[in-house]
Amino acid sequence: MKYNIVALQLLAAAAAISNNGGVCAFTTSSTTQHPAISSPTAQNGVRKGSVMASGGFGKTTAGSGMSKGKKGMKKKSRRAPSYELKSGTKIQDVLNPDIFADPNTIETIKTQIRNGEICVIRNAFIPEFASAMYEELDDTDAWSKNEDYFNDGYGFKHNNVYSKSDFSPLFLQANEMFETEETKEFMSELTGRDCSGESVGAPSYYEVGDHSLPHTDHVGQRSVAYIWHLSKTWKAEYGG
Repeated sequence: MKYNIVALQLLAAAAAISNNGGVCAFTTSSTTQHPAISSPTAQNGVRKGSVMASGGFGKTTAGSGMSKGKKGMKKKSRRAPSYELKSGTKIQDVLNPDIFADPNTIETIKTQIRNGEICVIRNAFIPEFASAMYEELDDTDAWSKNEDYFNDGYGFKHNNVYSKSDFSPLFLQANEMFETEETKEFMSELTGRDCSGESVGAPSYYEVGDHSLPHTDHVGQRSVAYIWHLSKTWKAEYGG
């Protein structure tokens, strides 16, 4: 099922942008691509919403630094998780072996990220894990609308779940996975950046008309940012 995409972004690289329901990462340069890896281009004319998770790895312990704007009504929804990450699970355990078994894949990812490009890995995680995460986030009613605009030109409007008490069980487990030393060592080796500090992440939901203007995700001591797109049956013509 081709709907799970992870984008790993060096903070000094090009910005990520979302338009009217979807998220798209921009880059100013291109290289020869692995079939499952790319530097994406922009699309327009979004018609549907998208679900995603984003966050980053830090050099030192730091808060998320996320701005909160106007909030809408918030409700909670809970159901038994259809997939479970055991304690101590590292990111290597859930990466898609059809992609990462290829020794050239890691080197391609390393090259793109260390060259300051945004690296997009299609179907990065095993389908069972990705599908379960999608179902949990799609099922939750804990979203709150956040909207804010700043003097430097940055602005956003989208739905988020910022409080860990509202995170779905699997999303909490995924955050714990990103916090393991093995995961941080893997990310450091992959990116050439210090990822030994705190890892933060939160889910977002973009409805038609929602947006996040260009930004670098440079928050606190964050050294690497990630975006995990979870929208099923997404089509390029939707844009964003």
